[in-house]
Amino acid sequence: MITPDTRSDCEILQSTQNMAHVGGDYYNPVQELKQNAKQICGGTLRELGIHQDRMNFSPEEETTFVISQMIEAFRERMSEEYPWVFVVYSTGKYEMAPATLYSQSLMRYEERVARGELKRIGIYLATDEGAQKGINTPFEEID
Repeated sequence: MITPDTRSDCEILQSTQNMAHVGGDYYNPVQELKQNAKQICGGTLRELGIHQDRMNFSPEEETTFVISQMIEAFRERMSEEYPWVFVVYSTGKYEMAPATLYSQSLMRYEERVARGELKRIGIYLATDEGAQKGINTPFEEID
């Protein structure tokens, strides 16, 4: 639900540009996440009930709230059993699964989706035990 306190995509993007690092945890290997975690949607946001087709990054454009809506949709689906959210992205050659519960870390990837640099493959919920196992596994390249 969009309220007067909801941050727009433009505001979130501007806040990430002022940060030195918006890193986070990655689940490795991604294939294991896909097999063992609970998928809440594929690559489309409509599956989460988000009907905006694009994000606007300029204050001169129509205000969009895609990132805030994604975070809200994640929180609605999370539970005590599944407290972690990972979004799987593809560069075409590699896949990555960053933990993305905060708007700035999510924007880091979704901006690249909007610009055509990444493709969103799916969104997954993981148990704490599963997330910790994946986060502590070294990065592996996908052939």
